[in-house]
Amino acid sequence: MASELRVDQLKYTAAGSSTTPNISLNTDGSVTMGGDLDIGSNDLLVNGQPFSTLPTQVASGDGATVGAVLKSDGTNAYWEIIVNFEEGFAITRGYPAAGYQSSSSWKNVNRLQHSTFTITNLGDLITYSDAYTAGAQDSNMRAYIYCTGDNWNTNSTSVSTFSMATETNAGTATSMSTGRNRTSVMKRDFKYAYVVGDNGDNPDRHDLVTGSVTTISGSGGSGGNNPACGYGEDNGMYKQGGNGYLFQFATQSWTSWGSPPGTDGTNKTCSSRKGFSYWNEAGGYQTNTAMTRRDTSSGSNLASVGKPGTTGEETFHTGMDYGFMNGMYNGAQNNTGGSINYSTHSFSFSSSLNRSGPGGTASGAAMEYGTLANGYSGV
Repeated sequence: MASELRVDQLKYTAAGSSTTPNISLNTDGSVTMGGDLDIGSNDLLVNGQPFSTLPTQVASGDGATVGAVLKSDGTNAYWEIIVNFEEGFAITRGYPAAGYQSSSSWKNVNRLQHSTFTITNLGDLITYSDAYTAGAQDSNMRAYIYCTGDNWNTNSTSVSTFSMATETNAGTATSMSTGRNRTSVMKRDFKYAYVVGDNGDNPDRHDLVTGSVTTISGSGGSGGNNPACGYGEDNGMYKQGGNGYLFQFATQSWTSWGSPPGTDGTNKTCSSRKGFSYWNEAGGYQTNTAMTRRDTSSGSNLASVGKPGTTGEETFHTGMDYGFMNGMYNGAQNNTGGSINYSTHSFSFSSSLNRSGPGGTASGAAMEYGTLANGYSGV
């Protein structure tokens, strides 16, 4: 005998309520309820199994789940934000720092606003001057300049820092394990900076999260002075003299670079977040030889990139759509600025990008400022 669900059999939690429950029995056997279904401490079952909802979704602000992927650890479902390397760091400014002219090195820092291609001299913001140097930044936008010897040509373990957020001197950080001169850096995004160069084959790994410094195994040929380095999502890239290597970030292992660029290391590299970097193809501190664009995963040559004139010892940094040069050497250390368009792969000089303050700023360091995407902490 068929049974019926009668409205007068339902109980109200509010005594004396005269409101009729909004419940409809549908012809397909389903039930439509006009309010919440409170099942107390019991389980809601679907085909005999506990029903579970999606994890909480947040439309904006802290903890936003927009674009997140639903994952499970076997017991609990959760949202995971997956952000690719290119979009993980929205760069808006660059800070060329240090560098030298003749026998004078600088403590100076400039700010380059990428949206307007305008550059401003901020004065002396670092503790120790340096040349033939390189740097990195952490997720708090603290900039690090490695092996700053307070001289244009000396070994040091000192690390000078400044805040790109407040544009103030931030003192010094943990010293490198190895005193170096004429250094370069392979950057694993917001995790590690691998400092290489003169006086030791084994790189110093600066942990950009904890601030600690550890020496790791070198390649057997990664100890020369004036190396040129680049980086991508998965690899660091190293070229000095006749030695060329790719450095796998995940395993911290070196592999031979089969057909490396021609630079001896004195002429520098412009990395991007788009899977390629630009390398000089001649050495000797200055050259007008065309550059090449290299795949950052394999190191393969993608195309030739002409130069607007002679450059060398370039102070490069990257942006979202352009790479920037602020200071270089072309027979004399100078402040000449320029940009590389990542869409057209064209390199041009621009006086609006000329660094200011010191008389010349070749072989400086340059760090990038911007915003990390929600859920991104580096690669």
